[in-house]
Amino acid sequence: MTYLKYPRTALTVDLSAMMDVVFLLITFFLLAAKFKPIEPMAIEAPSTVTGGVDVPPNDILTVNFNQEGKVFVGSEEISIRDLGSWVKAHPETWDHIWIKGDKRAPFPIFQAVLRAFMQNKIYHFTLVTEI
Repeated sequence: MTYLKYPRTALTVDLSAMMDVVFLLITFFLLAAKFKPIEPMAIEAPSTVTGGVDVPPNDILTVNFNQEGKVFVGSEEISIRDLGSWVKAHPETWDHIWIKGDKRAPFPIFQAVLRAFMQNKIYHFTLVTEI
């Protein structure tokens, strides 16, 4: 009995479908990424000896102050005298409050920022330091 021998041909794999999926995934991750917002001023935070803080997902109110006494709430500059009225005008519109100050800032500026929150009965906030 005779067997028919078929000539062997090389197998080819079409990778165009896989490349389409890879580029769709890359595009999705680039468009879905949330980038860190630009800070309104450069702050050199004091160092700490304890562990870091987990970043909460949403609704963070960031209060920054520097050694000249400038206070920024988010990206808006506010004077220290007006910070208490700003906090009173925006009650509980955020989940987390982060206070970040320059390590060369005088203590009365830090004390005024804390007093603005405490006068409005807001006692839960995070002090951001450098690790």
